[in-house]
Parts: sequence; structure tokens; C-alpha cells
Amino acid sequence: MATFRRKRTQQVRRALPSTTVNQSQSVTTFGVGSLLEVRSQKGKRTRTASAIVNGLDMWPEAKLYDVAEPDLCQMLEIEALKAPPTEDSKESLPAKRFPRWLECSNCHRLGYVGQQFDEQQDGIPTCASNNCDGWGVPTRLLAVCYEEQPGQMHQSEYHIDDFPWSYWAHKDSESGTCQAPRLKLLGSSEKTGLDGLRVICDCGESKSLRGALGSDALNGIRCKGNQPWLNKSSECSHSMRALLRGASNVYFPVTASTISIPPNSSHLLQMLKRTQFKSFLSLAENQDETPAKVADMLAKLAEFAAYEKEQIEKAIDTLCGQHTAARTEQERKREEREALIADYPENENAAGNDDYEVEVQQPDILDESGTRLSEYFQGISLVHRLREVVAFRGFTRLESPMTANKYSMRCAPISTTKKNWLPAIENRGEGIYIELNQKQLQEWECRPEVMARVATLNDNYLDSAQSNVESSEILAITPRFVLLHTLSHLLIRQLSLECGYSSASLKERLYFSDDYCGVLISTASPASDGTLGGLVRQGLPSNFASTLTGALGDASWCSSDPLCIESEGQGNDALNLAACHACSLVSETSCEYRNLFLDRGLVIGTLDHPGIGFFSELS
Repeated sequence: MATFRRKRTQQVRRALPSTTVNQSQSVTTFGVGSLLEVRSQKGKRTRTASAIVNGLDMWPEAKLYDVAEPDLCQMLEIEALKAPPTEDSKESLPAKRFPRWLECSNCHRLGYVGQQFDEQQDGIPTCASNNCDGWGVPTRLLAVCYEEQPGQMHQSEYHIDDFPWSYWAHKDSESGTCQAPRLKLLGSSEKTGLDGLRVICDCGESKSLRGALGSDALNGIRCKGNQPWLNKSSECSHSMRALLRGASNVYFPVTASTISIPPNSSHLLQMLKRTQFKSFLSLAENQDETPAKVADMLAKLAEFAAYEKEQIEKAIDTLCGQHTAARTEQERKREEREALIADYPENENAAGNDDYEVEVQQPDILDESGTRLSEYFQGISLVHRLREVVAFRGFTRLESPMTANKYSMRCAPISTTKKNWLPAIENRGEGIYIELNQKQLQEWECRPEVMARVATLNDNYLDSAQSNVESSEILAITPRFVLLHTLSHLLIRQLSLECGYSSASLKERLYFSDDYCGVLISTASPASDGTLGGLVRQGLPSNFASTLTGALGDASWCSSDPLCIESEGQGNDALNLAACHACSLVSETSCEYRNLFLDRGLVIGTLDHPGIGFFSELS
């Protein structure tokens, strides 16, 4: 039976109009340090405010419930994960106005609350100028910490500040900034965009915003180390760079995720890790009491009535004996893959309600052409139930290396002092795990024409900004990786047509090394998506054969062909070959690698080399 969950949301308030965002967005798009646009309606007028979400020091920590995932806690070297507040909890996320500089909607005067604008009860400042009924609109520019490093990624301490409006208006003035600048931002009917805007001071100085977004436009301004999300500043020697307030590179969340696998997928283990039961668990961990005696105590509580004493004791032994060594994202994925290829049916669950249920299928079935799937796939797993936990570690600005280890990569602090907890959400859903035939794959990836095609993509990658990371984090662009990634996208597009899910609700999780090559396509959400069962049914070998045929058929011709199939580099930094929005790209929230490193030529072949694709015979 399908189960439905009401979408969990939380409110963001602080001397601003209230708004609601999805709970999952508070660890991604609208996490700590992000800018949130708040709109309110007054009569026929829509008013806009802008806020920055405050750090964990100001979150209602004591009122947040625990998200139990011991493995992820150990890998992130913390003690707990806590879910952001929901609408039901009547708590809200703290935020403050940012940027501070505002533009009057009527007279276009620039200033901030307390001088040029007066604060109102509804959170929308009004212009303090005489006979002006305008209100304050957040300025469209801001400045971020920036330092150009030749041959490397741009260095940044992730500081953010208001755009230096007074400096810009007087930038070309020989006398410098005037003592009491009074600024306006006026537009031109002849030009559009920033070119048509000019900052004007009452002293007579003015300057167009043309070129304000250039990397060296603010070289005369040193970073003040401003961290408004923490209400503090620190020393910084970097320069500043202007960005549009709504630009996508103002904020890149850094999250670490894992699939909850046995034994930690057990509800019993998750209950034992909750705050109200940690005192019992610490008795066994500190060897004050034996696990058997602690199990006796817990068995008397109503929350553990569904479990036998022996089950509770075994769970306590498991938690007390778990290793605490930090692992990389790749090492964790290896553990997940081993769980995905092992049968773990419902009747093996401790109480029949674990968050992990896998049924392994043998792909020994013929497709429409009479070819056995086992020639291409060595395993298909139906993941009837899964639980994904996503923890928010911090964020970056300007750039975010996608090949870095998400468990340890450098990011901006989200609290003034290191906390022993991080915000996290848990999503429940279902999925399909497929693994390519290792023997067939090894024979295919050693072919000279295959290696030559991937070499083109690898050269483009090494020449791009994405490769400017530590040598240990440079991604190996191999034939199996590109094949697996592209196949995953083609299947996501086809599955969204066949099982009723939107393509944005499906996501990939790639597992590849020299020993294996597989992908988990899943849907997991705190809401209703992910609990309908349609995706798992498409993983049955008979249904999957039809899905694969449809995916390869659609990939055989793109509406942008022959330009697409003959491309030697397209997309960001030319990091795709035969792949575009018409044939292979999916929603960026569904992709682990930002819709890069794709090539359907390695899947179904090209016009010049029709046999180069791994599935050329099927297509």
C-alpha cells in the first residue's frame, strides 16, 4: 500500500516577512550562509526582502529531533545529526537582513536601515526621504572574498559583504570618496542590464555599473572578512569580487550523504542513538553495566515493546563495537555496493520494519532481440525500501570542486565554534541497482577506438577549471565511468516516462572501481514521492529489458544530430561529447556530476564507428 507524507516545511523569521521552505532545502539551497528572497503582498504591490540564514549557534538545538545514522556521524567525526525545524514544531530558522544596502522603489536612493530607511513592523523598510512613499528593495549586487591563483581554482575564505557603492561612484574621482555621500541608482532607457545603470552621488560624481562584475573590478577594495551568517568578521588579505545577488555561484552547499545499510538501517539501532536513550547506551559503552543489564532496562520501556530482550542486547553490542575510523566517500560507497548485491529480504529484519530491503534478481532473460541481459549485466537488485541521510557540512562560494571528497573537503564554517552535531534530513524511498558485466566491460574498455574517444574527453577535463584540485581528487575519466554515467541518464529519462515519476524526483548514485561498475537509480523523499512502488517494478528483469530497449532507442537519434553525435566537446568546459539537453541531460539535482562527462557514443556507437558502443549490438 502506498503511504503518503505531508511535506515538511519550516519558517524563516527575523524582523522580516515570514516565508516557508521545504525542510530538505534547509540543508541544500537555503542552508546556513545562503541568501533567501522573501516576498510579501501589500495591496497590489509585491514587496521583496532578502535575508541570509544564520549559523548553528542561533538554531534551536534543544528542540531539534535526532536523525540516527551512526556510520555518517563517525565519518564526519561528530556525535549527532539533527533535523531542521518543521512547521509542526512551531520553531523557525533564524535569519537576518542581507544585503544591508537598499534601493528605494520610488526615488531610487541608496542606503540602509537607520539612515536612509526606517524599519516598519511588517519588516519592509520605508524611504526616509520627505514626501516619498517608496520602500527598500535589496540591491542587486554584493561582493565576495576572492583571490586569483594562476593555474589553480580561485582562492576564497567565503566571506561576503555589501557591494561598495560609495567606492564605485567615486572610483574615477581624483579627490576620492566625499565625506557624506548621498547616492542614487538611476537607469537609462537606451541601455539594458548593468550597462544601463549608473551610481550617482550628490557631490556630482557618477559611474556606470558596466564592468562591475569583472574579476578585477574591485581590486581597490580589500576583504573585511565579513561573515554575516555568524555575526562576526575576521582578518582577511584577499580582494573582493562583485556578483549578482541571485547568481548561482554565490552559494554552493556542501553535503555528505549515505544510504543506510544493515545493521544501521534497523529502527532499533536508530532508536538507541536518539538523545533520550543515549544515557542507557553510554552505560554499556563505558562498561558501567553489561549490555544484558542495559537491555533489561530498555525492555521495560514502551518504545521497545516490539523487540525481544535478545534483539536489544545484540543491537547494543553492535553499537558499542562499531569502528570509528574516518572513511572517504569512495570507501563508503564500496560498503553500500556490497549491501546492494546481497539479499536482505523483509523476513530478515529484526521487527519487519527496517529501512532497507533488497531483493537480488538474476538477469537471465531475453530481450526483444533475443539477447540475454546477463551478457551485459551481472546483477539487478530491487531496493524495495531504502533510507538516505543527507548531512549539511558547510558551503563554498564562486566555485565548488565536484570531484572532492564531500566528507572532508574544505568549506565555510557554519558555527562560531565547532559543534558536535550537523543538520541532516532523512529521505525514504525505493530504487533499482544495476551492475554491468565485468568480463564484457573489461574486453570493451580495452579497445583502442574506445580509449581514443575517452582520451579526448580526458584532455578537455585536464584543461578545464574542474581539474584544478588536489592531485588525489582529480577524477579518472575512464571508459567505464563515462559509459555508466551516460547509461544512468538514459535510464532516468526512460524510467520517468514508464513509471510515472518526474525525472527530477529520480537521482543516480554511481558505484565504480576497477572491480565493479554499477548505478543505483532511486527516488527518496520526505514527501509522497518514493513510496509508490512503480520504480521497483520496472527493475524486474522482464520489465527492465523493455526499459533498456526504449532508452537505447531514444539515444540512437537526437534532434540535434548530426551536430551532437559528432561533437568533440560541448557543455561546460567541453566536458561532454555526444550529449545535450535533447538526448542525455537530466535535472542537475538528479546528477552526481552536474551533467558532465557524458557521451552516448560510448553507449550506442557513432556515425563513423557504429560498433564502438557497449550496447551497439542491442541498439
